[in-house]
Amino acid sequence: MASGFAFENQESATRDEMNAWVARFAPLVMAPAPLEAADLRDRLELIEGLRRDSERLATSKSMLRGPQDDELVRTFEMALPQLSQIESDLRTRLARVAPGDPESRPDLDRLQERLHENAARQEMGLATDTVPEVLEAVTSVPSWVAAIGLLIPALGVGAFVTVHMLLMIGGMWMAFGPGALALVLFYAIFYAAVVAMFGGAFTAAAEETIRLSGTDLVITKRLGALKFERRHQIDPDQKVKEVEQSETNNRTRRFFEVIEMTDPTGRPIHFARGISNAKREDLVRQLNAYLAYQRTLRTESP
Repeated sequence: MASGFAFENQESATRDEMNAWVARFAPLVMAPAPLEAADLRDRLELIEGLRRDSERLATSKSMLRGPQDDELVRTFEMALPQLSQIESDLRTRLARVAPGDPESRPDLDRLQERLHENAARQEMGLATDTVPEVLEAVTSVPSWVAAIGLLIPALGVGAFVTVHMLLMIGGMWMAFGPGALALVLFYAIFYAAVVAMFGGAFTAAAEETIRLSGTDLVITKRLGALKFERRHQIDPDQKVKEVEQSETNNRTRRFFEVIEMTDPTGRPIHFARGISNAKREDLVRQLNAYLAYQRTLRTESP
């Protein structure tokens, strides 16, 4: 009697433990794969714990003989063999988002290709450093939510101002003649605000990229067939940094971070508003490293 009671307790404990194991496993296949290095490491740690706990469950699962346990055991048996592939995929993804992380697994084929390239360059007496001659990066991704949020009020205000202007100038024309056109200067104030909102909507919806070649910086904004470029000469001796900017919309002030570079006269150049803080910080490091390398080349050149 006592042994039967003990068996039931052990069976219940095994059932609870297996349910908990399956619940911990579920996000590995049900939730979107993470993109941040810290989240990837958390999942790898979870897999390690699941594999450790599975050894005990694989032995004690034979205790679960009830008809209600069939689906639970079958799910456990299907999930367990997939841990290795899921772990491999996560380590490969970690290598892309955090190169050099000891928990990652780099692409060996690409690494071998680079090693062959370096060996060939060494045989030719060429440098094997990987600092690019041209630094290119995506500094803002499209945000259609923000773009629509600016576009709708821009269309509404623009339509209202246009109708109001036509009615006012039409009425004033009958009384003052051509002098009524002076009102156009007054309405130009409102149209300037409308143009600014349209510009903000374009900026939010466009993809922004930079191309830095030596001291030549090109900032490109592209939306479909529309493409706008700004070209700058930058100060090679500067320290690239993040700064805080603000804007006021509908009496609400918003603050956001951007990257600031300067031209040789000290005039600021801002970009990279539409990326995450982590990516912005990484890009600042890349830009400073690139400029430091360019300064080294300038010093070594005769």
